[in-house]
Amino acid sequence: MEESRESQKWVFSTARERTYSAIASKIDFTSTLGTEEQIQKLVAHSQMINLKFSSLLKNTTKMGQDLVSVIQSLKALHKRLLVIEEHLGVPKRSASNDDVDD
Repeated sequence: MEESRESQKWVFSTARERTYSAIASKIDFTSTLGTEEQIQKLVAHSQMINLKFSSLLKNTTKMGQDLVSVIQSLKALHKRLLVIEEHLGVPKRSASNDDVDD
């Protein structure tokens, strides 16, 4: 009697459940999920990628700040050159796209 209850426990009631069971019995889940060693390698690679991405983000942010600094320096230099031109008596140019806007 105990054995019949145990066997009934694994009986699937619908065709869909029987199909899923048949498919699942043919899948090698150990190869699908991978070994612990493979999982550890994936975690290590993921951590390395995160570190490299973090470093890249920091470098990109610093480069952006450096570009802002260069632009500000160029604007200041442009203003100084305009003052020098004025002192030298160079005729002023008409407003054009070449002038730097503040």
